Amino acid sequence: MLILVTFIWGATFTMVKIALEDIGVFGFLAIRFTIASIAIALFIFPKWKSLDIKILVSGVILGILLFASYALQTVGLFYTSVSNVGFITGLSVVWIPILSTLILHKKPSGWAFLGVTFACIGLFLLVTKGTLIRPNLGDIWTLGCSFAIAFHLLFTGIYAPKMDADLLAGIQITTVGLLSWLSWPVTEDISFVISAWVWGTAIVTALFATVFAFICQTRAQRIISPTRTAIIFTAEPVFCALFAHWYIGETISNIGVLGAGLILLGMLFAEVKPKEWRQ
Repeated sequence: MLILVTFIWGATFTMVKIALEDIGVFGFLAIRFTIASIAIALFIFPKWKSLDIKILVSGVILGILLFASYALQTVGLFYTSVSNVGFITGLSVVWIPILSTLILHKKPSGWAFLGVTFACIGLFLLVTKGTLIRPNLGDIWTLGCSFAIAFHLLFTGIYAPKMDADLLAGIQITTVGLLSWLSWPVTEDISFVISAWVWGTAIVTALFATVFAFICQTRAQRIISPTRTAIIFTAEPVFCALFAHWYIGETISNIGVLGAGLILLGMLFAEVKPKEWRQ
């Protein structure tokens, strides 16, 4: 299920990039997560009667983290390439061992630190193309997104095993929708003249990249640790780059390919020891 989720997320980056030409970031997120909230409310309707304050608070916390990740990532798509967004977002896998140390007091292995080193070098090569120029604004926004995703994965791993996964997914998706509506009039001009592409992208991302994806993730993290989830999510930037190349002809320079490869290598070093590769 998680591999399928990474495929869907990687494929929809390009769709969202095109949609943002017609609508603002928070306008798109408001429409997408409103559709998603309605869909998941209907899907898990019989379970709402078992909602309690603990699930509500936990879901809102996850929703705030999820909103931060989507807002930062979607803004990043305005200013940088789809491929860069995909690979920089994937750095969330590397931050998890560090956050596990700070929050869960679980000391990461030497392999995790090696992974961070590779990923940071790769990030520099990807966003600067090996020169001393500054990364663009989109790369910086997306880097913030990677931290938000890492926190979201970590806290989902804490909450999901203890609570109803579907209710937890429903609360966090609804929270993102509400925060998007609050942010829309503050940051952008509201317009309800919306193109067919935006509606189509909002519906596809709401049903598949949001409702289906987060039900799958929350259920999976009841039995799979954040680190194992993160390993699987390393496939997302690869799918993202492939779809961006196929659909809108994005290319990555040779230096950028090297940087992307080092990021993927860093992700794997951060989460998998060589002994585990042989199993």
